[in-house]
Amino acid sequence: MAIGIPRNLSLGVLFRGAGSKFWWPKWQTSVMRIEQWWPRLKPSTREWLVENNGDAVPPEMIVEITQAGGSVSSDAWWVGESRPSGFYFSDEGVDWIEAVGNGEVPEPR
Repeated sequence: MAIGIPRNLSLGVLFRGAGSKFWWPKWQTSVMRIEQWWPRLKPSTREWLVENNGDAVPPEMIVEITQAGGSVSSDAWWVGESRPSGFYFSDEGVDWIEAVGNGEVPEPR
């Protein structure tokens, strides 16, 4: 899913990864806590993130996370790195996803 990138990037945030470019309007980049946006993801996305925890997150899942209220361009504790191979959760984010995958309820941050 590719979208055009507006000329005036000051109105939004540009994400680059895995050979793709995505742009989100600033009104869609207000950061929710992971505990808030995680349940808004499709069950299949949550399952993939648990099963592939620590791997690069596919661009279409980045779009879904952003639409659910997460922002990969923020300084939230769960945001890791954007590399040429894609977006990665931070070590703390990976730990949080692992805990959820194990049926635990991590403390809110």
